[in-house]
Amino acid sequence: MRPGTPPKILREDDDIHPLVGGSLAAIGLIVLAIAAMRFWKAPGLGWRVRIHSTLVLFASVAFMTFAHRIAQILTLAGDGAPQGISSFQNLL
Repeated sequence: MRPGTPPKILREDDDIHPLVGGSLAAIGLIVLAIAAMRFWKAPGLGWRVRIHSTLVLFASVAFMTFAHRIAQILTLAGDGAPQGISSFQNLL
């Protein structure tokens, strides 16, 4: 990158920059957490709505944790060689 040029949001291969994707995911999880808390405090809502909002939050956190771990496993090593699919065993 030349001095004075703004950083690219998209990388060379048109993928979303990891910082942008991670930031959007974090904002989404915060919104879900706030919504779940509001559903628990709102009067007149049934227990199903409250449980459902909490389960959606937990599922989102689990998915983002899994996606983050997969991204760590499948990234390239410092020398440019892929770590390989055998690293999937470390996930468990």
